[in-house]
Amino acid sequence: FAQRRAVKAAVEGTVTVAATEGETVTRGQALYELNDKPVTLLYGPVPAFREMKTGDRGSDVLQLERNLRDLGYGAGLYVDTEYGKDTEAAVKRWQKHLNREPTGRVGRGDVVFQPDRVKVVSADAALADQVGPDGPVLT
Repeated sequence: FAQRRAVKAAVEGTVTVAATEGETVTRGQALYELNDKPVTLLYGPVPAFREMKTGDRGSDVLQLERNLRDLGYGAGLYVDTEYGKDTEAAVKRWQKHLNREPTGRVGRGDVVFQPDRVKVVSADAALADQVGPDGPVLT
C-alpha cells in the first residue's frame, strides 16, 4: 500500500454502507455505498472525472475497459481508448451483475479509480452521513 489518501465522494448522497476499518478492498468490490448504490473500486491512475458514455475517448476509457476485461465482462470488447458499442455492452453486463439499471454509462459517482487495492485506514463518513461532492468518505 503506497500511501494514505482520502477517498472523496464525487456526488452528493447518503452513506448507506460505511467502509470497514482494516478491510482490504480489491478490484470490482464496493468501497462504500451512496444512496444504496455501490461505489466500485477499479484500478488505474486516472481519476474518474466525468460520466463515460458511447463516443467518449481517453485514458479513463482505456482503464475502464481494462477493468471490465479483467473482471470478466469483456467478451467481444476491444480494449482501446474509445467508448464504443462493445464498451457499452460490457458496461451493461457489469451493471446487471451489480443489480443496477443497465444504462451502458458509467457516472462520476459509480466508480473510484485507485492504482491498486485499497486498505481502509479510517471511515471518515459513518452510516447515514450526508456527503457532498469532494466530501471525504474514507482514508
